[in-house]
Amino acid sequence: MDVDTEIIINSSKERVWKILTDFRLYRDWNPFVREVKGKLSIGEKLKVYVKPENGRGIRFTATLTKVEKNKELRWVGRLFFPGLLDGEHIFIIKPMGKNKIHFIHSERFGGLLSFLGGLNKLTREGLEVMNVALKSRAEE
Repeated sequence: MDVDTEIIINSSKERVWKILTDFRLYRDWNPFVREVKGKLSIGEKLKVYVKPENGRGIRFTATLTKVEKNKELRWVGRLFFPGLLDGEHIFIIKPMGKNKIHFIHSERFGGLLSFLGGLNKLTREGLEVMNVALKSRAEE
């Protein structure tokens, strides 16, 4: 199951990247991914807390799989053990000019529980709410 969202942000790719990668400040602006702890380095284990607006919060460990400065960030998280519920979280920054970017925000689910009722809807709502919050913060 894939969930893809996007938004246009009137800000530089550098500013958006800085906001996305400053994990310690997520709690100040991010209404969906409430907490990320760990270093910005490929292979790093992250502790992540996600709470959709109308859903239950969940804590999991993720591994950073791609860190391409000002372009792309990816991590793969697993619930309990591989194959139960796996998710790849993807942030892509595509410049559209000096101070305008196309932000693509996606989640790729796999595993036995990936077709749980409501997971797609809650994830889409969470990604979209986060997109709006990121846009607001980047355009300040």
